[in-house]
Amino acid sequence: MNEIISERFDLVEFTDVFEATTELKKRKDIKVIIVDIEHADTDYLNFVYHVKTSKFYNKPMLVLTSYHNSTLNERLKDVQVECLIYKPFSPMEVVRFIEKILLSK
Repeated sequence: MNEIISERFDLVEFTDVFEATTELKKRKDIKVIIVDIEHADTDYLNFVYHVKTSKFYNKPMLVLTSYHNSTLNERLKDVQVECLIYKPFSPMEVVRFIEKILLSK
């Protein structure tokens, strides 16, 4: 997936939520946030909630997950995550979402 996305967009990857949060504060050039949540990982869920409820970020977010759970879905809707894609998925789904977001700005 990273190869397909990086062919079309500048892609910046972070290995943990602390690093991502720090870079989001510093870098204003980040336009879309993609978060991969596995098995309702608390750190990543907290990151999603923090970013989506903070007035400092105001960034569209795409969440990728294989975790099918109505509670997760509701919580992501509550914080207004723009897109939720379940695994397995086509990388082009992600590309289409990013293009739609960037074109709407």
